[in-house]
Amino acid sequence: MSELARNHERKKRVRKQIPADLEVTVANNTDGMFEYQSPNKVLTLNLEKHGDEEFVNFEDLRQLKRYLEDFSLVIVDVNSDEYSVIDIARSLRVNRSYEEYFKSILGLSDEEMEEEYDIDLEELDDFILDSSLEEYKEQLSSRIKKAIIERSVVLYRNDELNDYSKLQALKATRPKSEHETFLEYVKG
Repeated sequence: MSELARNHERKKRVRKQIPADLEVTVANNTDGMFEYQSPNKVLTLNLEKHGDEEFVNFEDLRQLKRYLEDFSLVIVDVNSDEYSVIDIARSLRVNRSYEEYFKSILGLSDEEMEEEYDIDLEELDDFILDSSLEEYKEQLSSRIKKAIIERSVVLYRNDELNDYSKLQALKATRPKSEHETFLEYVKG
């Protein structure tokens, strides 16, 4: 690898200094209510349903890192043209999940990923419905598998996910003791 290529790679990965007061929009990516209250009670989030959004400043966003990493809560917009979603994710050190989302779910290159300033939660549903079985199975063991499984269950419950092979792959994520009854339980 040439010196120029190494410097470019290093430059690309450098975390930007994000202002503490930068507003970021986060959205609930769970099938139900997402509630959070910080220990000091400064930050309270009450997102009643999937897709509900709330503004959070970058400083407070640090407290939500574990939810951002597993995609229970998703950075859907950055209130700045200076910083992309991946810049925010890198600063929080949750970039692997977001890189996986951009590359595997959206099929973006490293360069394209740097230019993404928002995320549409419906893209995850579209991926679940439109992906090949191999792509789907790969994501069931990825960093964002919790979100893939939860959204798959919702889509199945709403009669949108009917691909037998994908349903079998989804069932395989459950403990063996639940395999027989899982899909019936989900339909409730």
